[in-house]
Amino acid sequence: MAQSTKETATPNIIYGIVLLLSGICLAAGTQFVFHACGMHEDGSYGRCHYAQLVIVCIGLLMTAGALCTIFLRTREVMLAVSVITACEAVFTLLIPGTVIPLCMMATMSCLAKMKPFTTVMGIVILLVSIAGFIPALSRKEN
Repeated sequence: MAQSTKETATPNIIYGIVLLLSGICLAAGTQFVFHACGMHEDGSYGRCHYAQLVIVCIGLLMTAGALCTIFLRTREVMLAVSVITACEAVFTLLIPGTVIPLCMMATMSCLAKMKPFTTVMGIVILLVSIAGFIPALSRKEN
């Protein structure tokens, strides 16, 4: 019986760690490396700055879900976190440029760095969430 618990816990931990790293990468990458445009001369921020803040919050929510998956090792938690993460990945793809408009010039930081980074991370996180959902769906717990 201890072996079956270990077998069901291992995919949750691996999935949780991958999701944790993805969430941290999304939040930290968007905040510090692939950020939006900075403050304007008059002290205000553009809309792209708020898109950046939303993406950082999504990354932090992913890390919270990942921690739930790591510490609460049940099938239901893994299924729920996978579905929520898939939704967060779709939001990551849609927020910059679709939901929140970005700058007009292609050379601006939000279009040159942030949008490509969030697009790649959104696709990666969507694939990770699918990779966690399918095995959890087919797995049976005692």
